[in-house]
Formats: sequence, C-alpha cells, structure tokens
Amino acid sequence: GELMQGLPRSWSAYLLVVCLPLTSSLSPCPTGLVGPRLLLASRLARRAPPALAGVRRKVKRDAAVEISKPKDDPKGFGKAEPAAAAPPPPPKRQAAAPASQAPPVDVFALAAPGSRLADLRVPASLAQPAAASYGELFRSVAQAASSALGDDAAFSAFAAANRDLMDYRFQYKLTAQALAAKNLGDAAAGAERSALCDAAVRAGLRFDAPLFREVGPAEQRLGQLLGSMQQAGVAEVEGGAAVQAAGGAPQQQLAFWLVTSAAIAAWESKLDLPSVADLARQKLRELCAVRERLEEEGALLPASGVGSLSPLLRWPLPAAGMDEAALAAEARAAIAAWKVEEADERTAALRKLGCLREQCQRHAYQAYQPLMTKLAAVYDVMLYGAPQRLECEEIHAPPREGYESRLMQLSAEADKVLDESQVDRTLYF
Repeated sequence: GELMQGLPRSWSAYLLVVCLPLTSSLSPCPTGLVGPRLLLASRLARRAPPALAGVRRKVKRDAAVEISKPKDDPKGFGKAEPAAAAPPPPPKRQAAAPASQAPPVDVFALAAPGSRLADLRVPASLAQPAAASYGELFRSVAQAASSALGDDAAFSAFAAANRDLMDYRFQYKLTAQALAAKNLGDAAAGAERSALCDAAVRAGLRFDAPLFREVGPAEQRLGQLLGSMQQAGVAEVEGGAAVQAAGGAPQQQLAFWLVTSAAIAAWESKLDLPSVADLARQKLRELCAVRERLEEEGALLPASGVGSLSPLLRWPLPAAGMDEAALAAEARAAIAAWKVEEADERTAALRKLGCLREQCQRHAYQAYQPLMTKLAAVYDVMLYGAPQRLECEEIHAPPREGYESRLMQLSAEADKVLDESQVDRTLYF
C-alpha cells in the first residue's frame, strides 16, 4: 500500500492486477523465500505482457503502447526493426542414384589409394602381350616380390597390382623350387622361397575375399530369378528384375555377372551330352536372357568394373573341351573383335581377367571350371600369344624305401612307369 501511494492511478491499478496474484501464490512459502521469489516475480512481470482483463480502456491502451515501444525508441515513433530473415528451408534429400547410374569404378582396387596400376606392375616389356615366356615373367615377378617382402605395405600394394601374375601357377612354381632347394641341401634358399610363397598365398586370400563373400548370395539371387521365370512360364526376364537381382553395390553386380557367366559356360559344356542336351539348351536360353538384360543396362557392367570383359567371353566352349588349338582360335577371334588398342586399358583388362580366373578357382569345380577355361585361354593368348601349360618341376626328391601311405607308394610307382615310357605328362592350368 505504501508503494502505490504517490503513483499515478493507472500504475496503481496495473501493479494491483499484476502483483496481487504473484504475492498470493507466495503465501504458503517459507518466510525466507518470499523476498527472493517476489523479486524474481517482479522481474518476470516486467518481461511478460500484462494481464489486462478487467482494467479500464485507458490503462489497456497505455500498457499496449509501452509494450510496443522499442528499447532504442522510447517514444515509439521510430521505424520498426526488420523481421529476422527466416532460415532457408532444409534442402530436399536427393534420391540415391540407381545402381545402373553409378560411376565406373575398379572393383579390383589397388591396395594403395591414388596409385597408378602402371607404376606397380612388373616391367612393361614383360607385361605386354606376347611376352617371351612364362619363365622370364616368373623370374621378374618373383624378384620384384622378394624385394618388397620386408615391407608389408609395399608387398600388399605389389600383390594387389599383380594379383593375376601371382596366381596358382606362380605359387606352384615357388613351392617346387622350395622343395628342390631343400632336397638339394640349400635350406636358406628353400626357406626364402617358402616365405615368398606363403606371403603370396596370404595376399591372394585377402585380395579375393570381398568378391568371394558375394558369390554365394549372388548364386541364391540368380536361382530365385530363374525360379520366378519358370513359375511365370516365360523365357524372358524384365530388365528391372535382372538389375534388382544383380544388387546395388559394384561387388554384388560383379558377383552376379560372374555367377551368370559361369552358369552359361557350365551348361555349354553339357551340350554334347545327349541325356541333358535339351535341358542345357533350355537353361542357356534363360541364362542368356538374364545376361542380355544385364548388358543392356548401359552403366551396370562399367559400374561393376567388367564392362569391357564381356565381349571377350561370349564364345562357346569347343566341343573337344580342353583342345588347345580350338581354345586358342576362339580366344584370338574374341580378342580381334574386341578392338581395344589403348595400352593401359588392355593392361587393366588383362589384370581383371586374371583376377576373375583366380576367383573361379575358389569355388565348385564343375560349376566354375568351364568359365575358368575361357578366362585362362583369353588371358594366355593376350599375354603370351598362346595357352600356357602348367609345366612339371623337378624337386629332386630323394629315393624312399618305404611309404606310410599306400596312395603315395602307388603314385611313386606310377611316376617311374611314366618316366620309362616317355609319356607326355602335360598339365594344364
């Protein structure tokens, strides 16, 4: 009451309306908290719009004018501050590009990002088509790999760039040389060859693992797609269904293409069997329809990294199967029709062919061996000019008087007979 004495009547009414509800709400509180709470309430009252219900019209008008005055213009006649610009609307989320529009990538990526394939390959004179011989190339690769063996990063980079050259044939030759060195008493040379072979095997496993994990799921997706075609009673497949079955990631697309190509080659190898010839032709029509749909999608195969390889493998296996001359003729014809002259592109395609060949070795023999035969024939013709045999290596095994295994004894006795009869014991990779 003493506070409101001496104030204008309008302000007295204002304080009664605003402060009376606040003071009444503080009545139950302890005495020590009334002062601080009343001060806080008075500060909040000055900030909040006043409650004008039941107040005279002049008081309402005066209070409205006080609230609308800006702080830097107490009379209320200045230009109002412009309203703050509204924040821009959040950008609309762009839909992810479909797998068929993905940019071209190298599925068989190098271990060192940003490095060039040409800088990590063996000398160009030995890695170009029609190299002198496998023995010369083997010595060059083994020497370069041995020099990088002490550095894990350097060896991984070299092994990734030369995965096609550090293949089963390379590991077979290293193993034979290690055994020969040990049998001849050179333990140090044998240990060096064994260490290099072990490192090559581990590097190959790490390099092949990402695609290896995708092959099994790709086989299931292809089986489901063919099953849906059979249920619908059609021999054609819609492009969208084939692309969806191929997957969204480049590795998935590559695995699906690999599985489809392997199935085509496997059924081609059965066309000469009268008991399954009709079934083989039916399966080939379905599988070729799937492959056509995949290759009709312009960016699907480039995105998976194998777009340039498909024309090299679109030839049927010869009726004779492993006939070297027929394989070489088909491979040469495919390479001649390929029409890729740029050296770096040919080297990259050669490496991919070799990597796919090594991948096929890790899966079921009957299902993937026919495709591996194609891959090996094209690879050898591109690199050496002709398919290469897996030549036997002399390991200088000491004579043995007894064998714990009967099978090993039979094998040793058969080797003696073959040596005496001078039979050609050619092995093919």
